[in-house]
Amino acid sequence: MDEEIQITASNLRFSPAQITVKPGETVRFVVTNNDPYLHNFGSGEAAIPFVSLPGNTTQTVTWTAPTTKGAYTALCTLHPGMSLTLVIED
Repeated sequence: MDEEIQITASNLRFSPAQITVKPGETVRFVVTNNDPYLHNFGSGEAAIPFVSLPGNTTQTVTWTAPTTKGAYTALCTLHPGMSLTLVIED
């Protein structure tokens, strides 16, 4: 595990709004849902497996960053506009 990153879901937003990691880095996301309703978190384009986030719970997901540099989006598929940007760079 190269890094652990805390993410909070609150008021239909993820915080932080942008995360930067190195190509190929292994990251454990610790995602806390502070809202009383269901969210999810993941990314099809960055191959982050989606996890379900029931209200007022914390889930973890381990991910290996792509080796291709660039910006990727992680999101909640249940709430349009609820996303964060993953920047892959050295």
